[in-house]
Amino acid sequence: MKEYIIITKERNRPNPIKTVYSGNLDKDGIIEFFGLHHSDVEWYRISEVVIIEEKENGTD
Repeated sequence: MKEYIIITKERNRPNPIKTVYSGNLDKDGIIEFFGLHHSDVEWYRISEVVIIEEKENGTD
């Protein structure tokens, strides 16, 4: 499962909207699902959230 942050600026709205999506869609699927290709969307940004886990080095 992947997690994305989607920021969308729609016409007739003063500020962008931030949405978090967790699921199995890829970026093209997200564009389709959220309708980001429609003419009322001025711009959008899709960023994948990547979690980096630190490994313990084993020293005490």
